[in-house]
Amino acid sequence: MTRIIFFSAIVASLSLLSVVLAAEPDASVNARRFLRRYCYECHNGPGSPGGDVNFLSRQELVEKGIVVPRIPDESSLIQRLVQQSMPPLEQRQRNPISPEEIAELRAWVEIGAPDFTIASTQRGFHSVEKVLRSIRDFLKSQDEADRPYFRFFTLHTVANRKFTSDADLDLHRFALSKAINSLNWGPEVIAPRALDNETRLVYVVDLRDLVIRSGQSWSELDHWTALSRAYPYGFSYADFHSHERQDLLTEVRQLLGDRISTHLPVLRADWFIATATRPPLYHDLMDLPKTAQELEQTLGVDIAKALTSPEPSAIARGGFSRSGVSAQNRLVERSQSSLGYYWKSYDFKPNTQRGSLTRFPLGPRGLAGQESFDDMAFEHDGGEIIFSLPNGLQAYLLVNGDGGRIDEGPIDVVSDALKTSGTPAIVNGQSCMACHREGVINFRDEIRGASGVFGDAAKQVDRIYLAHEVMRPLVDADRKRFQQALAKTVEGISDTEYLTGPSAPEPIGEVVRKYRLVYLGVEDIAVELDIPTTQELRSLIGSERVRVLGLDAVFRGKATISRNLWEATKSRSGLGGRSLAHDLGFEVGFTPVQ
Repeated sequence: MTRIIFFSAIVASLSLLSVVLAAEPDASVNARRFLRRYCYECHNGPGSPGGDVNFLSRQELVEKGIVVPRIPDESSLIQRLVQQSMPPLEQRQRNPISPEEIAELRAWVEIGAPDFTIASTQRGFHSVEKVLRSIRDFLKSQDEADRPYFRFFTLHTVANRKFTSDADLDLHRFALSKAINSLNWGPEVIAPRALDNETRLVYVVDLRDLVIRSGQSWSELDHWTALSRAYPYGFSYADFHSHERQDLLTEVRQLLGDRISTHLPVLRADWFIATATRPPLYHDLMDLPKTAQELEQTLGVDIAKALTSPEPSAIARGGFSRSGVSAQNRLVERSQSSLGYYWKSYDFKPNTQRGSLTRFPLGPRGLAGQESFDDMAFEHDGGEIIFSLPNGLQAYLLVNGDGGRIDEGPIDVVSDALKTSGTPAIVNGQSCMACHREGVINFRDEIRGASGVFGDAAKQVDRIYLAHEVMRPLVDADRKRFQQALAKTVEGISDTEYLTGPSAPEPIGEVVRKYRLVYLGVEDIAVELDIPTTQELRSLIGSERVRVLGLDAVFRGKATISRNLWEATKSRSGLGGRSLAHDLGFEVGFTPVQ
């Protein structure tokens, strides 16, 4: 009888162990995803804003007592999340954490906090030679007349990073597709094609498929050259010890038609996502007009005319006291455009006399045809314009109070707690894409029936500030159009809940924050320069040159360097030059291409 009980106990223990082991991969994936999304931008190792601990290193979390395996209630990570002291309040408001996500993190701690290596595939090192070989083979398979129009994006640098998971790569693929299509005035969503269905690290686009406002294509305007000029990682390899790398690049250029625009035929996808979606490239690549008035003329929007005889389909407003980016009240206005919808916000600096929408709900002041309401008209200091592109995605324009295009919104008017742009500043394009994850954001008007105006002015308020049941279908229809187009950009990338679920991150903002806000150590620099190990990097460059470049402490593992300093090419005079990445690459034996 004792033996039977003992045997049963062993079976039960083994069954429990198998359940725990089966749970480990999912639990570690969920935990790493959580830490990557909510913690890593501030806690990414030495030099980071949140201290020296890398929150994607299970070992460091345990050694510092931030995670106590199997005892979540004694883990400061869990305690601070439950107490809502981490992340900071502003970040939690912009990027809310659900109770289910905290429960998943807690479950990971409860089963012993298994290592994150379970969560990612060991991909091995992907060299520049592999990238160029795949591009060469692709070009050889294409018609000679089409070859000059192909350009390429690579994710091999992202894949080579120590803490990159398969889910991270899928997020980058999604962000690349969304970025390309958000820069395109063409009628269809264009899916970048992977050259290799197994690794899916190199993608091709046809420049003829990408068009600007005038209808001209990127191939006609040579937009790729504009991207190449801004690229801080451009190299040829004439002096590098790998002759194969130089030979492959030369062969690729020859297949494309060797000219200036093909000197850098492949760009890093993470750099493109983080740079082409913000000014000045965003404005140039989109050919965005310099004023709201010109944009409205292009799109057939006439706000003054619509206000003279308002109909919900032509003009619709909503005002509210709080928004995610503005500390003051905000007015949003919807108009119909030739491409679909046209949303415009009116934002205000603090303590402005005519910035209260309940007192001054009409306007803006001085608008043609609305002079009779000037005494009840607001005076705004800027705003954001959101308009639908022909392919169903959205484009953006930030403007000042006069309607002039600006690169970023004034901090005292709008700000971003998540620092998507690298600072709290909201920059045109990129910050807007990150905020409007599902399209136009739902709101509820607070002005209708609550303004301090009477008579004809009150009647006009009732005409243009719509009741919620009238406004909501308009918002829902615009959101649906955007979401249907967005779904096409992710087709074939992944069907994981991480990308498509209700709590899925917005891909461009997520990628940009991890790209811009993370500091680089010596291991990261080796990856940035496509060198497999830090030992090989050190062997290729002398310690004296490391000191001259100001990287001695970084190479000794005592410091890190910001992404902005690593890429910076401009001097105080504004003239461009080589980036630090270029300078270090030159010491290794690369030839910078600018």
